[in-house]
Amino acid sequence: MSAMRILLIESCPRRAERFRKLLRESGIAAEFSLAPSIDAAFELLDSREFDAALLGVDGLEEKISAAILRYRRRGERPAILALTENAEEEIARKSVEAGAQDCLALGRIDGEGLARSLRLAIKRHRKRLALEREVRRYRGIIQASPVGIHVYELAQTGRLVFKGANPSAESMLGRDRKGRLGRPIQLAFPELASEEMREQFEAVAQHGENWHGEEIVYESDGRSVVLDMRVYRISPREIALAFLDVTKRKRAEMALRESEARIRTISDAALDGLAMTDSAGRVIFWNPAAQAMTGYAGADILGRDINEILISAAEDGERECPLLRFLEARDGGSSGHREVSIQRKDGTEFTAEIALSSIRAGRGYGSVILIRDITGRKSMEEELRRLATTDPLTGACNRRHFIKTAEEELSRARRYRRPCSMLMLDIDHFKKINDTFGHDAGDRALKALTAACLAALRNTDHFGRLGGEEFAALLPETTGRAALDVAERLRLALANIRVDSDSGTIQYTVSIGATELREGEDALEDMLKRADEALYEAKNTGRNRVAVR
Repeated sequence: MSAMRILLIESCPRRAERFRKLLRESGIAAEFSLAPSIDAAFELLDSREFDAALLGVDGLEEKISAAILRYRRRGERPAILALTENAEEEIARKSVEAGAQDCLALGRIDGEGLARSLRLAIKRHRKRLALEREVRRYRGIIQASPVGIHVYELAQTGRLVFKGANPSAESMLGRDRKGRLGRPIQLAFPELASEEMREQFEAVAQHGENWHGEEIVYESDGRSVVLDMRVYRISPREIALAFLDVTKRKRAEMALRESEARIRTISDAALDGLAMTDSAGRVIFWNPAAQAMTGYAGADILGRDINEILISAAEDGERECPLLRFLEARDGGSSGHREVSIQRKDGTEFTAEIALSSIRAGRGYGSVILIRDITGRKSMEEELRRLATTDPLTGACNRRHFIKTAEEELSRARRYRRPCSMLMLDIDHFKKINDTFGHDAGDRALKALTAACLAALRNTDHFGRLGGEEFAALLPETTGRAALDVAERLRLALANIRVDSDSGTIQYTVSIGATELREGEDALEDMLKRADEALYEAKNTGRNRVAVR
Protein backbone atom coordinates (compact mmCIF):
# COMPACT_ATOMS: atom_id res chain seq x y z
CA MET A 1 0.00 0.00 0.00
CA SER A 2 1.35 3.46 -0.87
CA ALA A 3 2.19 5.91 1.89
CA MET A 4 -0.55 8.28 3.07
CA ARG A 5 0.37 11.83 2.12
CA ILE A 6 -0.37 14.12 5.09
CA LEU A 7 -0.17 17.93 5.20
CA LEU A 8 -0.30 19.63 8.61
CA ILE A 9 -1.17 23.33 8.64
CA GLU A 10 0.02 24.46 12.07
CA SER A 11 1.85 27.59 13.19
CA CYS A 12 2.73 26.17 16.62
CA PRO A 13 5.93 24.02 16.49
CA ARG A 14 5.05 22.26 19.74
CA ARG A 15 1.66 21.07 18.49
CA ALA A 16 3.22 20.13 15.17
CA GLU A 17 5.76 17.93 16.94
CA ARG A 18 3.05 16.32 19.08
CA PHE A 19 1.08 15.46 15.93
CA ARG A 20 4.21 14.05 14.25
CA LYS A 21 4.79 11.80 17.27
CA LEU A 22 1.15 10.68 17.30
CA LEU A 23 1.40 9.94 13.57
CA ARG A 24 4.42 7.70 14.19
CA GLU A 25 2.53 5.87 16.93
CA SER A 26 -0.40 5.25 14.59
CA GLY A 27 1.69 2.89 12.47
CA ILE A 28 0.55 4.65 9.30
CA ALA A 29 3.06 4.68 6.46
CA ALA A 30 2.94 8.40 5.81
CA GLU A 31 4.70 11.16 3.94
CA PHE A 32 4.47 14.15 6.29
CA SER A 33 4.67 17.82 5.27
CA LEU A 34 4.28 20.91 7.46
CA ALA A 35 2.94 24.32 6.43
CA PRO A 36 3.00 27.13 9.04
CA SER A 37 0.10 29.00 7.41
CA ILE A 38 -2.79 28.68 4.99
CA ASP A 39 -0.86 30.58 2.32
CA ALA A 40 2.14 28.28 2.71
CA ALA A 41 -0.22 25.31 2.52
CA PHE A 42 -1.67 26.57 -0.76
CA GLU A 43 1.83 26.74 -2.26
CA LEU A 44 2.42 23.11 -1.31
CA LEU A 45 -1.03 22.03 -2.53
CA ASP A 46 -0.43 23.67 -5.89
CA SER A 47 2.81 21.74 -6.42
CA ARG A 48 2.16 18.37 -4.74
CA GLU A 49 -0.67 15.93 -4.12
CA PHE A 50 -1.93 15.04 -0.64
CA ASP A 51 -4.50 12.61 0.72
CA ALA A 52 -5.46 14.69 3.76
CA ALA A 53 -4.77 18.07 5.31
CA LEU A 54 -5.07 18.83 9.04
CA LEU A 55 -5.71 22.45 9.97
CA GLY A 56 -4.71 23.56 13.41
CA VAL A 57 -7.59 25.72 14.57
CA ASP A 58 -6.42 26.66 18.05
CA GLY A 59 -6.05 30.41 18.14
CA LEU A 60 -8.18 30.99 15.06
CA GLU A 61 -11.28 31.54 17.20
CA GLU A 62 -13.94 33.17 14.97
CA LYS A 63 -11.82 32.58 11.83
CA ILE A 64 -12.24 28.80 11.85
CA SER A 65 -15.11 28.76 9.33
CA ALA A 66 -13.44 31.34 7.10
CA ALA A 67 -10.16 29.40 7.05
CA ILE A 68 -11.83 26.10 6.16
CA LEU A 69 -14.07 27.71 3.54
CA ARG A 70 -11.06 29.47 2.00
CA TYR A 71 -9.35 26.10 1.77
CA ARG A 72 -12.37 24.41 0.14
CA ARG A 73 -12.93 27.16 -2.42
CA ARG A 74 -9.55 26.42 -3.99
CA GLY A 75 -11.07 23.48 -5.90
CA GLU A 76 -10.86 19.75 -5.31
CA ARG A 77 -8.52 19.77 -2.32
CA PRO A 78 -7.66 16.73 -0.16
CA ALA A 79 -9.84 15.86 2.82
CA ILE A 80 -9.48 18.45 5.58
CA LEU A 81 -9.69 17.74 9.29
CA ALA A 82 -9.62 20.30 12.10
CA LEU A 83 -6.88 19.73 14.71
CA THR A 84 -7.15 21.18 18.22
CA GLU A 85 -5.54 20.68 21.60
CA ASN A 86 -8.81 19.79 23.34
CA ALA A 87 -12.01 19.30 21.34
CA GLU A 88 -14.47 21.91 22.41
CA GLU A 89 -17.99 21.34 21.16
CA GLU A 90 -18.28 24.80 19.58
CA ILE A 91 -14.97 24.46 17.70
CA ALA A 92 -15.92 21.00 16.44
CA ARG A 93 -19.35 22.21 15.29
CA LYS A 94 -17.96 25.20 13.40
CA SER A 95 -15.28 23.06 11.77
CA VAL A 96 -17.67 20.40 10.51
CA GLU A 97 -20.27 22.96 9.37
CA ALA A 98 -17.57 24.75 7.35
CA GLY A 99 -16.72 21.50 5.57
CA ALA A 100 -14.13 19.67 7.67
CA GLN A 101 -14.47 15.88 7.64
CA ASP A 102 -13.75 15.66 11.39
CA CYS A 103 -12.31 17.54 14.35
CA LEU A 104 -9.46 15.75 16.19
CA ALA A 105 -8.23 16.62 19.70
CA LEU A 106 -4.54 15.89 20.30
CA GLY A 107 -5.19 15.41 23.99
CA ARG A 108 -7.98 12.88 23.51
CA ILE A 109 -6.84 10.65 20.65
CA ASP A 110 -4.23 7.94 20.40
CA GLY A 111 -2.34 6.66 17.36
CA GLU A 112 -4.92 4.00 16.54
CA GLY A 113 -7.74 6.54 16.72
CA LEU A 114 -5.79 8.92 14.50
CA ALA A 115 -5.29 6.22 11.86
CA ARG A 116 -8.96 5.29 11.94
CA SER A 117 -10.11 8.93 11.73
CA LEU A 118 -7.77 9.71 8.85
CA ARG A 119 -8.85 6.69 6.82
CA LEU A 120 -12.56 7.39 7.37
CA ALA A 121 -12.13 11.08 6.58
CA ILE A 122 -10.27 10.34 3.33
CA LYS A 123 -12.87 7.75 2.30
CA ARG A 124 -15.80 10.10 3.01
CA HIS A 125 -14.07 12.97 1.24
CA ARG A 126 -13.41 10.95 -1.89
CA LYS A 127 -17.04 9.84 -2.01
CA ARG A 128 -18.16 13.43 -1.63
CA LEU A 129 -15.83 14.57 -4.41
CA ALA A 130 -17.16 11.83 -6.70
CA LEU A 131 -20.72 12.87 -5.91
CA GLU A 132 -19.93 16.53 -6.54
CA ARG A 133 -18.33 15.65 -9.89
CA GLU A 134 -21.41 13.64 -10.83
CA VAL A 135 -23.69 16.50 -9.83
CA ARG A 136 -21.62 18.96 -11.89
CA ARG A 137 -21.66 16.60 -14.84
CA TYR A 138 -25.41 16.18 -14.80
CA ARG A 139 -25.93 19.88 -14.19
CA GLY A 140 -23.77 20.59 -17.24
CA ILE A 141 -25.75 18.10 -19.32
CA ILE A 142 -29.04 19.65 -18.23
CA GLN A 143 -27.80 23.17 -18.90
CA ALA A 144 -26.54 22.21 -22.38
CA SER A 145 -29.51 20.00 -23.27
CA PRO A 146 -31.73 21.12 -26.18
CA VAL A 147 -34.65 19.74 -24.17
CA GLY A 148 -36.41 22.31 -22.02
CA ILE A 149 -36.57 21.36 -18.32
CA HIS A 150 -38.70 22.88 -15.54
CA VAL A 151 -38.65 21.81 -11.91
CA TYR A 152 -41.78 22.24 -9.77
CA GLU A 153 -42.48 21.56 -6.11
CA LEU A 154 -45.86 20.47 -4.80
CA ALA A 155 -46.56 22.98 -2.02
CA GLN A 156 -48.60 22.23 1.11
CA THR A 157 -51.47 24.10 -0.54
CA GLY A 158 -51.49 21.47 -3.31
CA ARG A 159 -50.24 23.95 -5.91
CA LEU A 160 -47.20 23.38 -8.11
CA VAL A 161 -44.56 26.03 -7.46
CA PHE A 162 -41.87 26.88 -10.02
CA LYS A 163 -38.36 26.09 -8.75
CA GLY A 164 -36.10 26.49 -11.80
CA ALA A 165 -35.44 25.99 -15.52
CA ASN A 166 -32.57 25.39 -17.91
CA PRO A 167 -31.63 27.79 -20.77
CA SER A 168 -33.43 25.71 -23.43
CA ALA A 169 -36.71 26.02 -21.52
CA GLU A 170 -36.32 29.78 -21.30
CA SER A 171 -35.51 30.00 -25.01
CA MET A 172 -38.40 27.76 -26.08
CA LEU A 173 -41.08 29.59 -24.12
CA GLY A 174 -39.51 33.03 -24.50
CA ARG A 175 -39.57 33.57 -20.73
CA ASP A 176 -36.68 33.77 -18.25
CA ARG A 177 -36.73 32.77 -14.61
CA LYS A 178 -36.61 36.28 -13.19
CA GLY A 179 -39.63 37.06 -11.09
CA ARG A 180 -41.08 33.55 -11.57
CA LEU A 181 -39.17 31.48 -9.02
CA GLY A 182 -41.42 30.44 -6.15
CA ARG A 183 -44.63 31.36 -8.00
CA PRO A 184 -47.45 28.89 -8.76
CA ILE A 185 -47.39 27.44 -12.28
CA GLN A 186 -50.64 29.28 -13.12
CA LEU A 187 -48.87 32.61 -12.62
CA ALA A 188 -45.36 31.68 -13.70
CA PHE A 189 -46.28 29.88 -16.93
CA PRO A 190 -50.00 30.15 -17.68
CA GLU A 191 -49.46 28.51 -21.11
CA LEU A 192 -48.53 25.29 -19.28
CA ALA A 193 -51.28 25.54 -16.71
CA SER A 194 -54.44 24.33 -18.43
CA GLU A 195 -56.66 22.41 -16.05
CA GLU A 196 -55.90 19.10 -17.78
CA MET A 197 -52.13 19.62 -17.69
CA ARG A 198 -52.16 20.73 -14.05
CA GLU A 199 -54.05 17.59 -13.11
CA GLN A 200 -51.52 15.44 -14.94
CA PHE A 201 -48.57 17.21 -13.29
CA GLU A 202 -50.09 17.00 -9.82
CA ALA A 203 -50.89 13.31 -10.29
CA VAL A 204 -47.24 12.62 -11.10
CA ALA A 205 -46.12 14.59 -8.03
CA GLN A 206 -48.54 12.71 -5.78
CA HIS A 207 -48.38 9.17 -7.17
CA GLY A 208 -45.05 8.99 -9.02
CA GLU A 209 -46.44 7.67 -12.32
CA ASN A 210 -44.59 9.26 -15.24
CA TRP A 211 -46.63 10.98 -17.96
CA HIS A 212 -45.93 11.59 -21.65
CA GLY A 213 -48.01 13.52 -24.15
CA GLU A 214 -48.13 16.21 -26.80
CA GLU A 215 -49.82 19.51 -26.15
CA ILE A 216 -50.48 22.62 -28.22
CA VAL A 217 -49.70 25.69 -26.14
CA TYR A 218 -50.19 29.33 -27.00
CA GLU A 219 -47.48 31.80 -26.13
CA SER A 220 -48.04 35.37 -25.02
CA ASP A 221 -47.69 36.63 -28.60
CA GLY A 222 -50.48 34.29 -29.73
CA ARG A 223 -48.13 31.91 -31.55
CA SER A 224 -49.00 28.25 -31.14
CA VAL A 225 -46.32 25.62 -30.59
CA VAL A 226 -46.53 21.87 -30.18
CA LEU A 227 -44.61 20.54 -27.18
CA ASP A 228 -43.66 16.93 -26.63
CA MET A 229 -43.86 16.67 -22.82
CA ARG A 230 -42.61 14.15 -20.28
CA VAL A 231 -43.14 14.52 -16.54
CA TYR A 232 -41.13 12.62 -13.90
CA ARG A 233 -41.17 12.64 -10.12
CA ILE A 234 -37.64 13.39 -8.88
CA SER A 235 -38.36 13.57 -5.13
CA PRO A 236 -41.40 12.94 -2.93
CA ARG A 237 -42.74 16.45 -3.65
CA GLU A 238 -40.86 17.53 -6.79
CA ILE A 239 -41.40 16.89 -10.48
CA ALA A 240 -39.33 17.60 -13.57
CA LEU A 241 -41.11 18.65 -16.75
CA ALA A 242 -39.04 17.92 -19.88
CA PHE A 243 -40.38 19.33 -23.13
CA LEU A 244 -39.27 19.74 -26.72
CA ASP A 245 -40.68 22.03 -29.38
CA VAL A 246 -41.81 19.64 -32.13
CA THR A 247 -43.83 22.21 -34.09
CA LYS A 248 -41.59 22.00 -37.17
CA ARG A 249 -41.57 18.22 -37.04
CA LYS A 250 -45.36 18.03 -36.76
CA ARG A 251 -45.80 20.44 -39.66
CA ALA A 252 -43.30 18.43 -41.71
CA GLU A 253 -45.17 15.22 -40.86
CA MET A 254 -48.44 16.78 -41.96
CA ALA A 255 -46.86 18.01 -45.21
CA LEU A 256 -45.41 14.54 -45.75
CA ARG A 257 -48.79 12.90 -45.20
CA GLU A 258 -50.39 15.29 -47.69
CA SER A 259 -47.60 14.63 -50.20
CA GLU A 260 -47.95 10.87 -49.73
CA ALA A 261 -51.70 11.15 -50.28
CA ARG A 262 -51.14 13.05 -53.55
CA ILE A 263 -48.54 10.56 -54.74
CA ARG A 264 -50.80 7.63 -53.85
CA THR A 265 -53.69 9.19 -55.77
CA ILE A 266 -51.46 9.65 -58.81
CA SER A 267 -50.03 6.14 -58.57
CA ASP A 268 -53.49 4.61 -58.13
CA ALA A 269 -54.65 6.32 -61.33
CA ALA A 270 -51.51 5.49 -63.33
CA LEU A 271 -51.65 3.00 -66.20
CA ASP A 272 -48.04 1.95 -65.61
CA GLY A 273 -47.04 -0.26 -62.72
CA LEU A 274 -45.18 1.45 -59.91
CA ALA A 275 -43.17 -0.38 -57.26
CA MET A 276 -40.71 0.65 -54.57
CA THR A 277 -38.15 -1.48 -52.76
CA ASP A 278 -35.96 -1.09 -49.72
CA SER A 279 -32.17 -1.45 -49.84
CA ALA A 280 -32.48 -5.25 -49.75
CA GLY A 281 -34.80 -5.32 -52.77
CA ARG A 282 -37.93 -6.09 -50.73
CA VAL A 283 -41.16 -4.58 -52.08
CA ILE A 284 -42.55 -1.78 -49.91
CA PHE A 285 -45.01 -0.24 -52.40
CA TRP A 286 -47.14 -1.80 -55.17
CA ASN A 287 -49.77 0.17 -57.09
CA PRO A 288 -53.01 -1.17 -58.66
CA ALA A 289 -51.57 -1.12 -62.20
CA ALA A 290 -48.71 -3.39 -61.09
CA GLN A 291 -51.28 -5.67 -59.50
CA ALA A 292 -53.32 -5.79 -62.72
CA MET A 293 -50.23 -6.60 -64.82
CA THR A 294 -48.84 -9.35 -62.60
CA GLY A 295 -51.81 -10.74 -60.74
CA TYR A 296 -50.00 -10.12 -57.45
CA ALA A 297 -52.05 -8.17 -54.92
CA GLY A 298 -50.27 -6.00 -52.40
CA ALA A 299 -50.66 -8.67 -49.72
CA ASP A 300 -48.97 -11.20 -52.03
CA ILE A 301 -45.94 -9.11 -52.94
CA LEU A 302 -45.20 -6.67 -50.09
CA GLY A 303 -42.10 -7.77 -48.23
CA ARG A 304 -41.01 -10.16 -50.98
CA ASP A 305 -37.83 -9.89 -53.04
CA ILE A 306 -38.72 -8.10 -56.29
CA ASN A 307 -36.12 -10.20 -58.11
CA GLU A 308 -38.39 -13.22 -57.70
CA ILE A 309 -40.61 -11.89 -60.48
CA LEU A 310 -38.21 -9.71 -62.52
CA ILE A 311 -36.21 -11.82 -64.96
CA SER A 312 -33.93 -10.98 -67.88
CA ALA A 313 -31.68 -12.96 -70.17
CA ALA A 314 -27.96 -12.71 -69.43
CA GLU A 315 -25.34 -12.83 -72.15
CA ASP A 316 -24.61 -16.49 -71.39
CA GLY A 317 -28.28 -17.37 -71.77
CA GLU A 318 -28.82 -17.81 -68.05
CA ARG A 319 -31.57 -16.00 -66.21
CA GLU A 320 -30.46 -13.10 -64.07
CA CYS A 321 -32.02 -10.58 -61.70
CA PRO A 322 -31.64 -7.06 -63.16
CA LEU A 323 -32.63 -5.25 -60.00
CA LEU A 324 -30.01 -7.08 -57.98
CA ARG A 325 -27.28 -5.87 -60.34
CA PHE A 326 -28.75 -2.37 -60.20
CA LEU A 327 -28.84 -2.37 -56.39
CA GLU A 328 -25.22 -3.52 -56.22
CA ALA A 329 -24.02 -0.88 -58.70
CA ARG A 330 -26.03 2.18 -57.68
CA ASP A 331 -24.42 5.15 -55.99
CA GLY A 332 -27.43 7.12 -54.81
CA GLY A 333 -28.01 8.87 -58.12
CA SER A 334 -28.35 5.85 -60.36
CA SER A 335 -31.06 5.28 -62.89
CA GLY A 336 -31.50 2.88 -65.73
CA HIS A 337 -33.85 1.40 -68.30
CA ARG A 338 -34.03 -2.14 -69.54
CA GLU A 339 -36.39 -4.74 -70.89
CA VAL A 340 -37.18 -7.72 -68.70
CA SER A 341 -39.53 -10.62 -68.50
CA ILE A 342 -41.94 -10.50 -65.58
CA GLN A 343 -43.45 -13.63 -64.20
CA ARG A 344 -47.14 -13.36 -63.38
CA LYS A 345 -48.69 -15.04 -60.38
CA ASP A 346 -50.10 -17.77 -62.66
CA GLY A 347 -46.57 -18.59 -63.92
CA THR A 348 -46.87 -16.97 -67.35
CA GLU A 349 -44.45 -14.25 -68.42
CA PHE A 350 -44.77 -10.98 -70.27
CA THR A 351 -42.22 -8.51 -71.59
CA ALA A 352 -41.94 -5.22 -69.75
CA GLU A 353 -39.82 -2.12 -69.89
CA ILE A 354 -38.69 -1.01 -66.46
CA ALA A 355 -37.21 2.32 -65.44
CA LEU A 356 -35.09 2.11 -62.30
CA SER A 357 -34.14 4.99 -60.04
CA SER A 358 -32.42 4.81 -56.69
CA ILE A 359 -33.96 6.46 -53.66
CA ARG A 360 -32.73 6.93 -50.11
CA ALA A 361 -34.04 4.14 -47.87
CA GLY A 362 -32.76 4.33 -44.30
CA ARG A 363 -28.97 4.11 -44.32
CA GLY A 364 -28.85 2.70 -47.84
CA TYR A 365 -30.65 3.12 -51.14
CA GLY A 366 -33.80 1.45 -52.37
CA SER A 367 -35.34 1.65 -55.81
CA VAL A 368 -38.33 3.14 -57.57
CA ILE A 369 -39.42 0.90 -60.45
CA LEU A 370 -41.75 2.01 -63.24
CA ILE A 371 -43.16 -1.01 -65.10
CA ARG A 372 -44.69 -0.80 -68.57
CA ASP A 373 -46.17 -3.83 -70.34
CA ILE A 374 -44.67 -3.76 -73.84
CA THR A 375 -45.91 -7.14 -75.02
CA GLY A 376 -47.97 -5.55 -77.80
CA ARG A 377 -45.17 -3.24 -78.80
CA LYS A 378 -42.65 -6.08 -78.87
CA SER A 379 -44.98 -8.17 -81.01
CA MET A 380 -45.37 -5.28 -83.43
CA GLU A 381 -41.61 -4.67 -83.46
CA GLU A 382 -40.99 -8.34 -84.09
CA GLU A 383 -43.49 -8.39 -86.92
CA LEU A 384 -41.94 -5.28 -88.47
CA ARG A 385 -38.50 -6.83 -88.10
CA ARG A 386 -39.73 -10.01 -89.74
CA LEU A 387 -41.30 -8.10 -92.59
CA ALA A 388 -38.14 -6.06 -93.05
CA THR A 389 -35.79 -9.06 -93.10
CA THR A 390 -37.85 -11.96 -94.45
CA ASP A 391 -39.02 -12.90 -97.91
CA PRO A 392 -42.84 -12.80 -97.59
CA LEU A 393 -43.41 -15.85 -99.80
CA THR A 394 -40.84 -18.37 -98.60
CA GLY A 395 -39.84 -17.19 -95.13
CA ALA A 396 -36.15 -17.13 -96.09
CA CYS A 397 -34.06 -14.00 -95.55
CA ASN A 398 -34.80 -11.38 -98.16
CA ARG A 399 -31.99 -10.16 -100.39
CA ARG A 400 -31.26 -7.03 -98.34
CA HIS A 401 -31.02 -8.87 -95.02
CA PHE A 402 -29.00 -11.71 -96.51
CA ILE A 403 -26.45 -9.28 -97.97
CA LYS A 404 -26.16 -7.46 -94.61
CA THR A 405 -25.62 -10.60 -92.53
CA ALA A 406 -23.28 -12.08 -95.13
CA GLU A 407 -21.08 -8.97 -95.04
CA GLU A 408 -20.93 -9.14 -91.23
CA GLU A 409 -20.03 -12.84 -91.34
CA LEU A 410 -17.34 -12.31 -93.97
CA SER A 411 -15.85 -9.43 -91.98
CA ARG A 412 -15.60 -11.71 -88.94
CA ALA A 413 -14.05 -14.50 -91.02
CA ARG A 414 -11.43 -12.15 -92.48
CA ARG A 415 -10.61 -10.66 -89.07
CA TYR A 416 -10.01 -14.03 -87.42
CA ARG A 417 -8.80 -15.77 -90.62
CA ARG A 418 -11.53 -18.39 -90.50
CA PRO A 419 -12.95 -20.33 -93.49
CA CYS A 420 -16.27 -19.32 -95.03
CA SER A 421 -18.12 -20.57 -98.14
CA MET A 422 -21.04 -19.50 -100.32
CA LEU A 423 -23.64 -21.58 -102.20
CA MET A 424 -25.97 -20.26 -104.88
CA LEU A 425 -28.80 -22.47 -106.14
CA ASP A 426 -31.54 -22.23 -108.75
CA ILE A 427 -34.51 -24.49 -109.61
CA ASP A 428 -33.98 -26.12 -112.98
CA HIS A 429 -36.64 -25.28 -115.61
CA PHE A 430 -38.69 -23.27 -113.09
CA LYS A 431 -40.48 -21.41 -115.90
CA LYS A 432 -41.74 -24.76 -117.19
CA ILE A 433 -43.17 -25.54 -113.74
CA ASN A 434 -45.07 -22.25 -113.70
CA ASP A 435 -46.32 -22.77 -117.26
CA THR A 436 -47.38 -26.37 -116.65
CA PHE A 437 -48.76 -26.30 -113.11
CA GLY A 438 -49.50 -22.61 -112.59
CA HIS A 439 -47.90 -19.88 -110.51
CA ASP A 440 -49.54 -21.07 -107.29
CA ALA A 441 -47.85 -24.41 -107.72
CA GLY A 442 -44.59 -22.64 -108.49
CA ASP A 443 -44.90 -20.69 -105.24
CA ARG A 444 -45.45 -23.94 -103.33
CA ALA A 445 -42.32 -25.36 -104.95
CA LEU A 446 -40.31 -22.35 -103.74
CA LYS A 447 -41.68 -22.76 -100.21
CA ALA A 448 -40.84 -26.45 -100.20
CA LEU A 449 -37.29 -25.69 -101.33
CA THR A 450 -36.86 -23.14 -98.54
CA ALA A 451 -38.21 -25.50 -95.88
CA ALA A 452 -35.91 -28.32 -97.03
CA CYS A 453 -32.83 -26.08 -97.11
CA LEU A 454 -33.50 -24.58 -93.66
CA ALA A 455 -33.95 -28.08 -92.26
CA ALA A 456 -30.67 -29.28 -93.77
CA LEU A 457 -28.52 -26.26 -92.90
CA ARG A 458 -27.09 -25.37 -89.48
CA ASN A 459 -28.49 -22.64 -87.24
CA THR A 460 -25.30 -20.68 -87.82
CA ASP A 461 -25.74 -20.76 -91.61
CA HIS A 462 -27.58 -17.98 -93.46
CA PHE A 463 -30.10 -18.74 -96.20
CA GLY A 464 -31.81 -16.16 -98.38
CA ARG A 465 -33.84 -15.63 -101.52
CA LEU A 466 -32.00 -13.32 -103.89
CA GLY A 467 -34.85 -13.13 -106.40
CA GLY A 468 -37.20 -15.34 -108.44
CA GLU A 469 -36.11 -18.97 -108.05
CA GLU A 470 -32.52 -18.02 -107.10
CA PHE A 471 -31.32 -18.63 -103.51
CA ALA A 472 -28.01 -18.33 -101.66
CA ALA A 473 -26.52 -19.86 -98.51
CA LEU A 474 -23.54 -18.52 -96.56
CA LEU A 475 -21.70 -21.19 -94.55
CA PRO A 476 -19.43 -19.81 -91.77
CA GLU A 477 -16.53 -21.96 -90.53
CA THR A 478 -16.84 -24.07 -93.70
CA THR A 479 -14.06 -24.87 -96.18
CA GLY A 480 -14.64 -25.25 -99.91
CA ARG A 481 -14.46 -29.06 -99.70
CA ALA A 482 -16.99 -29.12 -96.85
CA ALA A 483 -19.22 -26.70 -98.77
CA LEU A 484 -19.20 -29.10 -101.72
CA ASP A 485 -20.46 -31.87 -99.44
CA VAL A 486 -23.22 -29.61 -98.12
CA ALA A 487 -24.22 -28.67 -101.68
CA GLU A 488 -24.46 -32.34 -102.70
CA ARG A 489 -26.66 -33.14 -99.70
CA LEU A 490 -28.95 -30.24 -100.58
CA ARG A 491 -29.12 -31.29 -104.25
CA LEU A 492 -30.09 -34.85 -103.36
CA ALA A 493 -32.62 -33.72 -100.74
CA LEU A 494 -34.32 -31.31 -103.13
CA ALA A 495 -34.44 -33.90 -105.93
CA ASN A 496 -36.59 -36.08 -103.69
CA ILE A 497 -39.18 -33.37 -102.93
CA ARG A 498 -42.72 -33.92 -104.19
CA VAL A 499 -45.13 -30.98 -104.37
CA ASP A 500 -48.81 -31.65 -104.96
CA SER A 501 -50.84 -29.41 -107.26
CA ASP A 502 -54.23 -29.48 -108.96
CA SER A 503 -52.51 -30.49 -112.19
CA GLY A 504 -50.41 -33.26 -110.67
CA THR A 505 -47.29 -33.86 -108.60
CA ILE A 506 -44.33 -31.59 -109.12
CA GLN A 507 -40.78 -32.90 -108.92
CA TYR A 508 -37.79 -30.73 -109.70
CA THR A 509 -34.02 -30.54 -109.47
CA VAL A 510 -31.61 -27.72 -108.66
CA SER A 511 -28.26 -26.55 -109.91
CA ILE A 512 -25.79 -25.28 -107.29
CA GLY A 513 -22.68 -23.14 -107.55
CA ALA A 514 -20.15 -23.20 -104.69
CA THR A 515 -17.14 -21.08 -103.74
CA GLU A 516 -15.06 -20.27 -100.66
CA LEU A 517 -13.52 -17.09 -99.25
CA ARG A 518 -10.07 -16.52 -100.73
CA GLU A 519 -6.96 -15.04 -99.13
CA GLY A 520 -6.98 -11.24 -99.34
CA GLU A 521 -10.51 -11.10 -100.75
CA ASP A 522 -12.47 -8.15 -99.36
CA ALA A 523 -15.75 -7.81 -101.23
CA LEU A 524 -18.87 -9.94 -100.84
CA GLU A 525 -19.60 -9.18 -104.48
CA ASP A 526 -16.55 -11.23 -105.49
CA MET A 527 -17.89 -14.33 -103.74
CA LEU A 528 -21.39 -13.80 -105.10
CA LYS A 529 -20.00 -13.38 -108.60
CA ARG A 530 -17.95 -16.60 -108.41
CA ALA A 531 -20.87 -18.55 -106.93
CA ASP A 532 -23.12 -17.24 -109.71
CA GLU A 533 -20.56 -18.25 -112.34
CA ALA A 534 -20.34 -21.71 -110.79
CA LEU A 535 -24.16 -21.93 -110.80
CA TYR A 536 -24.34 -21.19 -114.52
CA GLU A 537 -21.56 -23.67 -115.14
CA ALA A 538 -23.70 -26.32 -113.43
CA LYS A 539 -26.69 -25.36 -115.57
CA ASN A 540 -24.70 -25.30 -118.78
CA THR A 541 -23.20 -28.73 -118.13
CA GLY A 542 -26.50 -30.54 -117.74
CA ARG A 543 -28.21 -29.14 -114.62
CA ASN A 544 -28.98 -31.10 -111.41
CA ARG A 545 -25.37 -30.87 -110.38
CA VAL A 546 -22.86 -28.85 -108.30
CA ALA A 547 -20.07 -26.76 -109.78
CA VAL A 548 -17.21 -25.10 -107.89
CA ARG A 549 -15.26 -21.92 -108.63
